[in-house]
Amino acid sequence: MIDPKGVRSCYNVYPSFVMPFMRGKTDNLEKILFLSKFGVPSWALAYVFDKSVMYCYRAITSISGFSLVGTTIKQAEKLPNDLVADEKHSRVNGEKAYVATTVANECILGVGMSDTADELGLESAYAAFKSEAIDINQDYQPKTVNTDGWLATKKVWKNLFPCIEVIECFLHAILGIRSVATQKTKVLFNEIADKSWEVYQAETLASFAQRLRRLKEWGEKLGDSRLKDKLLKLCNKKQFFTYAYQQETAHRTSNMVDRLMDGMDRFIYAARYFHSTNKSAENLIRSYALIHNFSPSCPQTIKKYDGKISPAERLRSENFITSATWLVFFSIFYVVKTVT
Repeated sequence: MIDPKGVRSCYNVYPSFVMPFMRGKTDNLEKILFLSKFGVPSWALAYVFDKSVMYCYRAITSISGFSLVGTTIKQAEKLPNDLVADEKHSRVNGEKAYVATTVANECILGVGMSDTADELGLESAYAAFKSEAIDINQDYQPKTVNTDGWLATKKVWKNLFPCIEVIECFLHAILGIRSVATQKTKVLFNEIADKSWEVYQAETLASFAQRLRRLKEWGEKLGDSRLKDKLLKLCNKKQFFTYAYQQETAHRTSNMVDRLMDGMDRFIYAARYFHSTNKSAENLIRSYALIHNFSPSCPQTIKKYDGKISPAERLRSENFITSATWLVFFSIFYVVKTVT
């Protein structure tokens, strides 16, 4: 609404006991959504909780309409400066599809389906994150994003946020070398890996540059082989690795998104991938993302983070989510009334 001074206000309403559109009480749906995170199929949930299969399926997918960024973060000052992005390879009706995934602070903040892994397809998929982020802060501009080095992905992030620094994952560069190693070159690869990780462990930019230069000089003396070519390719990407030293909080590897996509992979595999349209597939995976962000972590993780139960709570660093009421935060209505 707009007050007499012309200031536009946005109010968040938090129902504490009922899901949107009266789909059910949060106490009844909490465990259905929590178990779905681990890939429990709808028919099994229906059997355990004495509901219909479609009721369980719709309870899961109904939350997909919420903004991933807006529901998880809400406050502009909590928007992350450093992101990690990658594509999860999947299938829709047997055809290849890609889930463009954006994460930060152990939360999944963006997912979008694409039929192709080219620049055009991925930009449309990644754009959902930008659209939801600028709803919170129109001037939002992340500082860095870490990717696995796929050229189309790097171009997409530069298109979406022209001032962003794209950092390549050092781990993926080493995995690229390992992909061409054979049993005969195993010993050589192990030596390359040891030297490469010594470079990665450099604490300053000057030390990193010096170690990388020495690694390149050593690599140039190797005999002609695919390992040599891959190693020199890694060394020639110096500029994409050094950005991380200029931003103290930047991610040097993409292992955060890899870890979160492990759970996503189990969820998708349990459903035997997607069987309808890209839209329904995207709805299902968006629901998974929100459930991941808000559902309780294991007791050891909760203890590690001083009682903060979910990734969303840890991102916001506010002690307001309890194990019995985490589902309340799916029951959010953004009420915005403009008076002209």
